[in-house]
Parts: sequence; C-alpha cells; structure tokens
Amino acid sequence: TCALPISILRRWQDWVANAPFANATVAQMEEFVRRPRKSGRPGAPATQQKDAVAIREMYKFLHARGRIPRDPSRLLITPTVRNVQPKPVPDEMWQTLWWADLPACDRLAMGLGFFGGLRRAEICSLRVGHYARGQLVNFIRKGGGEDILPIADLCDALLNTHPQLG
Repeated sequence: TCALPISILRRWQDWVANAPFANATVAQMEEFVRRPRKSGRPGAPATQQKDAVAIREMYKFLHARGRIPRDPSRLLITPTVRNVQPKPVPDEMWQTLWWADLPACDRLAMGLGFFGGLRRAEICSLRVGHYARGQLVNFIRKGGGEDILPIADLCDALLNTHPQLG
C-alpha cells in the first residue's frame, strides 16, 4: 500500500493550528472531514471517507508507537460509501501489463495511476517541470488545486509491496 496522503495530513495539521495531535477531539476531526471545499460545500462521501482514513491511520500509528496515550480517531464516523471497488483491476493483471514489452513512459503512467492514485487526465497533464527533488510538485489535481506526490515514496511502496516488479 502507498503511504498516507501527505496533503491530507498537512491540512489536518493546519486545521488543529499546530496543536499537539494528542489534544485533538473527535469533534475537531468530524469538523475537518466535513469542512467546506472550494465549492463551499462539504466533500463527497468518498472524499470525506478518504480524509477520515488518513486521520485514523495516523492516530493508529502514533498510538501503537506510544506517541499519544489514546486514539481518539476510533470514534470518528464518516458517510458510508457504496459501490466502491478498491481494486477494479486484479494485481495479477497489473503484473502482466507491467512485464509486457512497454515503453518506460507507459510503465510510469501505469504506476502513477494504479499505485499513485492519479487519474488519467492528471497523468496526461504532467510535464517535466512538475518533477523536482524526487517528487511531483505543483501538478493540478481533479478539483483544480495543486498537489505534491513523493515519487520516491511511491517507488519504495511499490517495490516493498510487489518486489517482483523491481
């Protein structure tokens, strides 16, 4: 699996005004997940769920390593998302495609899409200037905002979960 979405955790850090994560309340987490987006409305249920998962996983990590005394995110509730198929393409099919005789740019696009979670339009809009210091920087996401994607982390996650692709 890929690392947690850093952009969500950065927004969470800004939301709690850099207060210690251990002091966060469930109410703050729910407000963050349901916060208005650029349109002025709360995010779609899937977006809210993605934000909540990032927060839950971070708190689970901090609690398991003794960095915080309790995990308040256990009580965070998000809308139910139906008809979600997390792996619409089985790993075996991706591995078959990966080993096919493809140009490097096609492999990169596949990795960014399947393992990095980028959409086709986001991949197609990438330019050389978006790559700097092992990261994709300031590339435009679906909602119109700019984002940063640590490619080195993506590659590490890819090789750690699928060493046969290396």
